[in-house]
Amino acid sequence: MSNDSIRTVEWHDGSVVMIDQRLLPSEEVYLTCRTWEEVADAICDMAVRGAPALGVAAAMGMALAARTALSAYDADPERFRAFLQHASKGLYETRPTAVNLPWALKEMERIWDREGVSPAAIAEEMERQAVRIYEDDLASCRAIGEFGADLITGEAPVVLTHCNAGALATAGYGTALGVIRSAFARNPRLRVLADETRPLFQGARLTVWELMRDEIPVELITDNMAGYLMSRGLITHVVVGADRITANGDVANKIGTYTVSVLARENGIPFFVAAP
Repeated sequence: MSNDSIRTVEWHDGSVVMIDQRLLPSEEVYLTCRTWEEVADAICDMAVRGAPALGVAAAMGMALAARTALSAYDADPERFRAFLQHASKGLYETRPTAVNLPWALKEMERIWDREGVSPAAIAEEMERQAVRIYEDDLASCRAIGEFGADLITGEAPVVLTHCNAGALATAGYGTALGVIRSAFARNPRLRVLADETRPLFQGARLTVWELMRDEIPVELITDNMAGYLMSRGLITHVVVGADRITANGDVANKIGTYTVSVLARENGIPFFVAAP
């Protein structure tokens, strides 16, 4: 099945529609958010997660806020902007450590924090910008996938990934799983091993679900199996995503990633980080 069928978060007829990741893999349920507060609740409750997806959700939440503010304060630009400031602050406080979220809010602020522009024009442009952020993230993931696929070599590679850096963590396609998807499209002999990723089991609940849905061969392993499998020559590559990347190239990712990286180095296995 095409990965395009995984609708992580998208703008639809003036609402934000997102898959409820708390219920995966047993149930595929979509939430419809009609206010910025509902988007904020979804972020706080981890119905949506993954830094890129959070940025998209925050931008769309601000587009919803602009619609609400326009209906209430069309003739009062000062109160219109005050409402947007309140919404932006509320969305920021949901997950301030997810770097894409405050970035997206800043991008939206550039639009509404302008003098001499009517509330109607601001609301219209904010909706367009939210969709652009979504489309840019999707294009970025596809580019990451194509570049990264060049690195997955060999006749029958076995790729280990940790946590979930797939369509569910982004606007779609994914970063680490984007590499895997693109590599599998070139070489259908590729197989994937997914760490369970304790304590929230993003690998077990989300990564395995995504790959099975796309009919990419995947096996779930416990977090403490990676070293043994590497020592037996049963893993050829490791690809993970990243929560943060510092200026000198250091990477922060879900707990357990450091352990996997050390094991990969000890066993001479290429370790790649896929991120925008």
